[in-house]
Amino acid sequence: MKKTWKAIALAGLMSVSMVGCGPEPTSNTEAKTAGEPGVSGTEATKTSQTQGTKASQTQAPKETEGGLNGTVGDFEFSNNKLTRYKGEDETVVIPDGVTEIDSFAFIRNSKITTVVIPDSVTAINGNAFQECSALDNVVIPSSVTKIKTEVFTWCTSLKSIEIPDSVTEIGNDTFFGCKSLTSIKIPKGVTRIEKNLFYGCNSLTEVELPANATSIGEEAFCGCLALTELEIPASVTEIGKDAFKDCPNLTVTVAAGSYAEQYCKNNGVKYTTK
Repeated sequence: MKKTWKAIALAGLMSVSMVGCGPEPTSNTEAKTAGEPGVSGTEATKTSQTQGTKASQTQAPKETEGGLNGTVGDFEFSNNKLTRYKGEDETVVIPDGVTEIDSFAFIRNSKITTVVIPDSVTAINGNAFQECSALDNVVIPSSVTKIKTEVFTWCTSLKSIEIPDSVTEIGNDTFFGCKSLTSIKIPKGVTRIEKNLFYGCNSLTEVELPANATSIGEEAFCGCLALTELEIPASVTEIGKDAFKDCPNLTVTVAAGSYAEQYCKNNGVKYTTK
């Protein structure tokens, strides 16, 4: 079943109609999150109240023969993966030694505003920070190479994020519904701009694509109302359906004679050549 909840919620973020923007993003979120630990705010461990911004507990997790395992403070680990954060701190410093942030580890945590990721982390798995509505600052180290599907979906307070050049993969729907996101630079190691990547990012004004990008997925920029310009490299040889749907202010810059120019002609996308 398609995820109608996304379409309904997204309509509330837009000042213009998004009807006809194409099929809704494909997601397994609902099936995966049913009964998923850490989803409900009522399950969160209550922390003592302090004045000002609180910081997460950072005592060293237990290290066994199989790596970091067990529960320490508000963190749960399994074989060096951070599988769940169950606290309510505003600033979370992930302990050193964690190699992956697992799927759904922080999902729907409405308290977190800042996350600091250690240099030991190499991958952020699917839906890790989905619907963290207060999250506005994420520090991603150069050790990270993969940001999987839907990692920051519906992080509605996320304004900007710096992605290091070490990252070679950013999964589809990663910034879906991030209505406060204003600017982003895609690192040079990422050649595929996946489908729905910036779907509904209606405050996005600046996007820098890598010079060696090869494809732009279906509905990648759908509903980016504030986006006025985007340069598409000549290396792009594939652009999906409705990639720029409901981008009323957008003029795309393309190389003369390129695939992107022909796509714009065929799909009624405003463009200029260089």
